[in-house]
Amino acid sequence: MRPIELAHCPPFRAGAAEVRPATREVVLPDRREVLEPRVMQVLVALVEAGGEILSRSDLNDLCWEGVAVSDHAMNRVISRLRALARETGAFEIETINKVGYRLTVTDARGRPKPSPELAVAPPPRAEDAHRPMRRAVLAGGGLAVAALLGAAGWWWNDASRRAREVDALVDHAWEALRRQREDETATAVSSLRLALEKDPGDARAWGLLALAYSWSAQAGPAAEARASADRARDAVARALELDPRSESALAARAWLAPVFGNWLGAEHACRGALAEWPRSALLLNRLTEILLQVGRWRDALPTSASLQTRDLFSPSCWGLRVLTLQDNGRIEEAEQATRQGLRLYPRHPLVWFTRLNFLADTGRTSEALAFLADSSGRPIGVHDDAWAVNDAVIRALDTRAPREVEAVMALLNGAVAGRLYPARRAIVFAASVGRLDDAYRMADAYFFESASPSRSTHVLFHRTTAAMRADDRFRPLTAKLGLDAYWQAVGVMRPA
Repeated sequence: MRPIELAHCPPFRAGAAEVRPATREVVLPDRREVLEPRVMQVLVALVEAGGEILSRSDLNDLCWEGVAVSDHAMNRVISRLRALARETGAFEIETINKVGYRLTVTDARGRPKPSPELAVAPPPRAEDAHRPMRRAVLAGGGLAVAALLGAAGWWWNDASRRAREVDALVDHAWEALRRQREDETATAVSSLRLALEKDPGDARAWGLLALAYSWSAQAGPAAEARASADRARDAVARALELDPRSESALAARAWLAPVFGNWLGAEHACRGALAEWPRSALLLNRLTEILLQVGRWRDALPTSASLQTRDLFSPSCWGLRVLTLQDNGRIEEAEQATRQGLRLYPRHPLVWFTRLNFLADTGRTSEALAFLADSSGRPIGVHDDAWAVNDAVIRALDTRAPREVEAVMALLNGAVAGRLYPARRAIVFAASVGRLDDAYRMADAYFFESASPSRSTHVLFHRTTAAMRADDRFRPLTAKLGLDAYWQAVGVMRPA
């Protein structure tokens, strides 16, 4: 089997869509999408297989030219193709357990057809495909032509090798970014810089570099946030210069718009990019987060559902899905989402703490303590003292004993300052045990005394902080934050 070369693949139809491999376009009646090279290569490979099964090894040879690729990279490509299949209704990607994948054509009702009908366009005419070389060239320049072709062949092979290396580095960077850990983001930046040394004109590498820097600006130390944001803007400009529709560059630009204190501007930036990429998991992730931060949990529900169907292998996808379902009172579904996320990322800090906090917030303190006590399943890289703080908080939630609650409140003051416990979770604890004075004191310190770009107002709209929203101090707080102005601007009611 020869590697798929998109430049030489003729267009074909898939239901209502016209697929143009050479330009990586999928043209639908109402829009045009550009697929990533790997996604288009895998689609073409499955179509050309004519209904036969291709193993993962086959796909690796055809679409990655034998370069080692992670399971996550291939799973992501298959997931994207399945999303395309749902949009066109023309085919399905069938998984044959422990064997491989097969493309099955479907009818108007979504039922499999007996034989594949996704036929590529007819090949070029013989007279066009085998045009004779000019006689003058044959007569007078045979040796020169041979030498030139040899040099061209060497150049082509070298360029092809560099292109494969760049693709491998970019794929590696993307997989690292998807794991959404600070160390993995640094790995992604290193891989992307190396890719750009090999090919400074690779738009995808510039776009992902912009995304990596924008995430660093959001999650890194405040002292480094400005430098990361400046690097992100430079990378966005370069990516969009090379590809004006670069999804990752547009997403990076949306992520660069701060959310805290800028809810309307952040939402407009995100929705503007979504107009270009309405099914972008990166942008759906951002929009879900913004909607939760402004108390629009009902509006966040369909957005997070759409995100889940397009980004199963993102830790933040599962974290946001759990929060959205929990805020909407869909506890059973939130429970299932915590379990599914843990199966995919059993020791990822975001997914693991989402599960722990979900159990504690829904009154299942015994299960939360047992989950916390299993040190073999804990995430790596968390300070040892943090486990004792979490244990004390959950035990106080269980007993609600005044003396124990008082001891935990004193413990939290130091733990939050020492970054052993998140300030927003301390606010949740205080509100949950009826210590509203402490909850508002902590909220004032968190929102107005901190300079962190990652401050989140979602804590104000969590189900466990309902007592804060019923308190007379809630409206002055939201007005001071600027949330009242946001709600008035978008025409929504104050969350209850």
